[in-house]
Amino acid sequence: MDLLNVREKYDKDCIYLAEVGDGGSAEYVNGLFLYNLVDETVLYLLPLSYGGISLTGEFQSACWKLLGYKTFSNGICRLIYKRNE
Repeated sequence: MDLLNVREKYDKDCIYLAEVGDGGSAEYVNGLFLYNLVDETVLYLLPLSYGGISLTGEFQSACWKLLGYKTFSNGICRLIYKRNE
């Protein structure tokens, strides 16, 4: 699917969910950030250190506003960011 064309046709009426689970999907999501196709992102921070997937390539903090966060009893933290307009 060509998301650039879908965005132009339907504007804000479309919602897509992209979940990162491995390096391939991380590369795809970085591309979505590169073409400014992401309006909101939810990040989960896990209190583990075993490597991981980098998503910071096209995520520039100056372009995002923290909407909210929640910490869970198991140490996981959920951060919700929205693109600045």
